[in-house]
Amino acid sequence: MRPTVLGAALGVLLSGCVMYQRAYAPPPGGAPAPVASRLLSEQEAADVGFRLCHDRALRVDRVDRARLDTAGRWHLRLAGFTDRAQLLLDGRDGRLLKGRFYREDSVPPGASPSQTPPALPEREAPPPPPEWPDFQ
Repeated sequence: MRPTVLGAALGVLLSGCVMYQRAYAPPPGGAPAPVASRLLSEQEAADVGFRLCHDRALRVDRVDRARLDTAGRWHLRLAGFTDRAQLLLDGRDGRLLKGRFYREDSVPPGASPSQTPPALPEREAPPPPPEWPDFQ
């Protein structure tokens, strides 16, 4: 062979222009867990929030605010006549992630929230201040 052809072939081999394709291997540990495709609706999240408040003996009867964030969590603000709650629920299964529960104990547990609280007992009037002598 001619030296130019042999030199060109040797140059191609030594230049590193070799293509290599690797077969794809799946990651170890198996397939990842499937992502839940369904989130709780606003009504379902409110029902879970009311149940959680009822379990803690809070009297809440309305939803002040309910919003679903981009991470799939429900932010709920529930209120009643005297009690209120702020909840952070997982949007997939309704688990309580964080909660703040406020209870006003001025209403007795057996009383209805629509009843007015009992009147405070009247206090006796304080005695009048002593009279100071008039220095003139």
